[in-house]
Amino acid sequence: MKLLLRRLSLTLWLGLLSILVGASAAAAFPEPIYPWLSRPQGTGGDTEAAEYYTAIGAPLTFSAWKSAYGFTGANDTRAFYYNAADLGFGRDLRCRRQNSDVACYVTNHGYGPGGPPDQSVEAAIAGQNALPFVALVYKDALNGGVNDVQYFIYDVSGNRLNKAALDTDGDKYAPHLCLPCHGGYYDSVSNSVADGNFLPLDLQSFNYSQRPGYTLTDQQEVFRLLNAMVYDTDPYLQIKQLIDGWYSGNVNQAGATFDGDYVPPLYAGDPGLYANVVKPYCRMCHIAQGVTTLESPSDLDSARPAVFSGFYMPHAEMTSHNFWNSPAPAYLASNRGWALRVTRRDDPAPDGCQPGDCSLREAVIAANAGGEKAIITFDVNGTFSLTLTGYDDDASGGDLDLTGSVIILGNDADETIISSNGADRVFHIVSGAEAVIRGVTIQNGSVADHGGGIYNFGGSLVLNDSVVKSNQSTLTDFSGSGIATTSDGVTEINNSAVGPGNNSTPSGWGGGFFVGGATLILNNSTVSGNSAEEGGGLYLSGGAVVTITHSTITLNQGASTGGGLLNSGATVVVRRSIVAGNSGGGSKDCAGGATSQGYNLIGQNGSANGCPKTSTDVILAGAIGTAISPTLQAQGSPVPSHALARNSPALDGIPLGSSCAPPSYDQRNVARPLDGDGNGLPACDIGAYEAAAARRLFLPLIRR
Repeated sequence: MKLLLRRLSLTLWLGLLSILVGASAAAAFPEPIYPWLSRPQGTGGDTEAAEYYTAIGAPLTFSAWKSAYGFTGANDTRAFYYNAADLGFGRDLRCRRQNSDVACYVTNHGYGPGGPPDQSVEAAIAGQNALPFVALVYKDALNGGVNDVQYFIYDVSGNRLNKAALDTDGDKYAPHLCLPCHGGYYDSVSNSVADGNFLPLDLQSFNYSQRPGYTLTDQQEVFRLLNAMVYDTDPYLQIKQLIDGWYSGNVNQAGATFDGDYVPPLYAGDPGLYANVVKPYCRMCHIAQGVTTLESPSDLDSARPAVFSGFYMPHAEMTSHNFWNSPAPAYLASNRGWALRVTRRDDPAPDGCQPGDCSLREAVIAANAGGEKAIITFDVNGTFSLTLTGYDDDASGGDLDLTGSVIILGNDADETIISSNGADRVFHIVSGAEAVIRGVTIQNGSVADHGGGIYNFGGSLVLNDSVVKSNQSTLTDFSGSGIATTSDGVTEINNSAVGPGNNSTPSGWGGGFFVGGATLILNNSTVSGNSAEEGGGLYLSGGAVVTITHSTITLNQGASTGGGLLNSGATVVVRRSIVAGNSGGGSKDCAGGATSQGYNLIGQNGSANGCPKTSTDVILAGAIGTAISPTLQAQGSPVPSHALARNSPALDGIPLGSSCAPPSYDQRNVARPLDGDGNGLPACDIGAYEAAAARRLFLPLIRR
């Protein structure tokens, strides 16, 4: 019966998927075409939630719910963890059996979804910073029928809620917020859920406290008991098989331990795909989805549009963030045969991208000719040198012209280095093209034109987790040695470093960036060590629209003016960023003005030096070394950044609130907010770098 209902659920989902609308509220790539956690049937509403609660007889208060299912506080099976793979909460999970029924509730803790792991799990243990929580019940008498698994939401005061926010898309309603992961289909006529499931607890997908009594080792037996309860709720067969695999069929045996290296039999021939993609980013929700369970590698073959075009799989915001900040997209595309795979570092005359014999240029030419969004991956690491010359716009010589829709997935900025060796620029995004580039270094481009590293001429570029350095434009005025964007182009930079060594001197404008009549979005990135006659870091002009968020612009030089940034007719917004420590003539940090949206650390003299100043902005009183380390270096990420100095005014400079709320990450993908100044109050740091909180040690008490 459950499999039949699952097939019905999938059929209805496929029909409904085409009419779902909405877009992610998240600013940074990827933005899915459907809201997070909205399949199979959208996010619901108040009316449906109330009708559903009436149908299942949901208690109005949490105390009444606990009483109904026998929770006294003394008879619970209880575990504490941080669910790092999906929602990013500290969790206090309690379950118990009542005859043949199973009831569980989980109290969420922290400062919001995607919060820092250590502080979130410690908050769960201490019972602090509680958030709305969910409960679910398996009714054995209804097994195989509708509402055999039931879902509930309560607030921290114990009042029943219709909705809760699990990501930046905002509120989702019962029971819909549970169905994307727990499976099932909601019937709005009978107000019932068919085919829901309890989910198994994957111990490797959690983070744990190091406090004695709360480590993974300390809680192994508790998690075994919890997984045994899940097993007894008669979930989908593949869930049972997974639990059997984890515990070698002995989940009901005291002392049986979890085997996180278990690989399902159908992945035995491709364990890397399971370990690198399916297990961390797909399995835990798909395992409850009936015929979309990804039971074997071939089940992934139809996933390409959802992953690489619609960007709505993985379907939870934090899981998607983790996926796209990992090697998993490249691994998946290469494994399933979706990628043009670069196998050589040299730059021969193009002769087609063949399996086992494909240069980067040949891959780009093939991508440009493709009818669908093309994906380029790298089977080898090192420096990919562009040596062929030419002035075409089809990538056959000179720079790599991107003319279609392409995703280039490097193996990280220290492994995939693309160099033009001073012969031409590196990338040219032509008008109408769409490019996503991740995990590369772009260097040694040189042109007497716009954009030594990248020139985006009316296209769309997203650059993630990358470095653009040591490029040059000798063009007088509108240079943009690192990256130039013109002609209504849109460039979005995330978690990247532009610099050092992008040089537009002696008479160029824009060392790191030139933006003219176009859009630039700069998030969690560093612009450092660039130089130009004007606008050493950025030169912004001609109706450009520029938004700079949580970035660090420092140690750039503008020989005449605008060492940090120069605004000449653009709309510029700066928020939560450092613009200080730049040099040159005139206004050293900011020239031409900008709009502050608060919590910036700006150079000496504040607005007298051209930087915007509001009541929440901080003027740097001392040398730049009192705010940041002047050394630009890799630290926890292949992309270099400037660490914050001890007692920096940027430390914890943004209090918790609308400007500092999870999910938020620094350039290195460290979750914000941390307690960088050690005063016991987590807050976000200004700029691209979030200083690590002092780690607490839990030592045994020795009595004498």
